[in-house]
Amino acid sequence: MSVLTGGQVHLSDLFDGLLPGQDCEIGPAPEPGKRLTIQAAQIGAIASQRGGPGFLDRGLSYRPA
Repeated sequence: MSVLTGGQVHLSDLFDGLLPGQDCEIGPAPEPGKRLTIQAAQIGAIASQRGGPGFLDRGLSYRPA
């Protein structure tokens, strides 16, 4: 699970070791205290477009209240 601190979810919130230019915004972060599940197909497609890995089952992001 990724813990978010800002208003956007980035590819780097889900993957370590991205190269320069591979990171990007995926979408808005959940409201504080809420969770967001991003489907594997979406993560894989975005990661592949950016030249990064695309092998997660799903990504779960949490933004503390």
